[in-house]
Amino acid sequence: MCYSDGWENHLLRLTPPRPKKSSTTARRARLAQPKVVEAKSSGATTLNPPTEDTSGQDNLTPLSTDSSMQKLASEKKEEEDAAVSIQSILRGNKTRKSMSGKLSKSKTFSRAGNPSPGTDDLLSELWEILTQRDGRLRLNLDVEEVVEFFDACKKSGLNMDLADYVPMHFEDQEVEPEDISPGDCARLCLLLCKSHELSMESAREALIPIKRESRKVLVLAEVIERYIDEDANINFAHFKRLLPLLANLMCIDLQYFIYHMAWRISGKFQMPDTLAALMYHRCLYKSGQRAVEAQWSGGAGPLPDLQALDRKFSLKDFSLLLYNGGMVRQKGGKSGVNYIDISKIFYNATTIVDKVSQAAKGTPRDRTDALMGRTEFQVLMDQLWRYESIQAEFASPLQMCVTLLQRAQDVNLIDPDVVAANALEEATTHAAAQRHTCFKP
Repeated sequence: MCYSDGWENHLLRLTPPRPKKSSTTARRARLAQPKVVEAKSSGATTLNPPTEDTSGQDNLTPLSTDSSMQKLASEKKEEEDAAVSIQSILRGNKTRKSMSGKLSKSKTFSRAGNPSPGTDDLLSELWEILTQRDGRLRLNLDVEEVVEFFDACKKSGLNMDLADYVPMHFEDQEVEPEDISPGDCARLCLLLCKSHELSMESAREALIPIKRESRKVLVLAEVIERYIDEDANINFAHFKRLLPLLANLMCIDLQYFIYHMAWRISGKFQMPDTLAALMYHRCLYKSGQRAVEAQWSGGAGPLPDLQALDRKFSLKDFSLLLYNGGMVRQKGGKSGVNYIDISKIFYNATTIVDKVSQAAKGTPRDRTDALMGRTEFQVLMDQLWRYESIQAEFASPLQMCVTLLQRAQDVNLIDPDVVAANALEEATTHAAAQRHTCFKP
């Protein structure tokens, strides 16, 4: 099975570059400079305090010896501090590097909103990135910051459209998802400050009195003023309980929360196997398959067969996916992708995959005209989202993918086979002319 190809850590760098620390030269000079004090017995001003001997006379410590000792001590302390700082940075870089590999393995997640043991490590990495400020790690996050981050994630795709159109791994499918608002998130944070063992039942009951009003408040500044205490903050124990609570209440797999929050921080898109396989099943149909696919119309439907990710994904499949998803630009239109750029996006993705595979494995891929597996497919989706008109329409690659699934359920008035064939013909012609340029070393 080709769900992860082992070189995904070249595609994901969660940690933004740390700010450069100031030079220690100035600090060393200040520390090494002796202080001027007054001698008590003689009344004279000297660089060192006097010492008493048995004769009762003032005996000044030699200036050169004492100053050298202070300088050596300060330099030794600076070297020790620098060594500790370097070791801390190396440990952090090693841990963050390992995170990119962990994020690509969906088996570290439980089947629904509850964290598995491997997920705790990923949550701790997210917490570390969120709490970085000026090169230092904080122990707490202000509730205001958490609510703002949740609001940004929700507006960019982590919302009820995802829960409605993508099947999740929750056993109880009869539970209605809660459209958690920023005000609800603030309420949960305040409850967790009192008890980080807040249960799901207690959380649902606590939201009942306020959710009718809190979900009407759409302005974030008003949410902060009405629902957040000025000095309220949460620690890591609260954070790693908050995300599973939000995932269970919204009926969205915890995997989507971690992947999307990672994208908000790093800009590197990742998608679960379920979402990739679902797009294979629902967006690559032809006109004769419409009746078969209609059985899931109007809901999230059943989980897809992950074996679909073992098949090759060609330029023709990409053209069909864009047409069925309503993202092919029509004549005179401004949104969507024009026919010529379909091949450019596809071959850009294959070029990126080829380069990363060459760097990671030392050998080129066997196939250069197709993609295979979730890892390579998500590179294509990331390149599609970066297309100018697509990025202007969608706030994130996740939101774009969910919209593709939504539009694929709408009835197309034109035969998709005809349009896809025309798009493929134009795209292939243009690709043949540009291929040598695209792959020129």
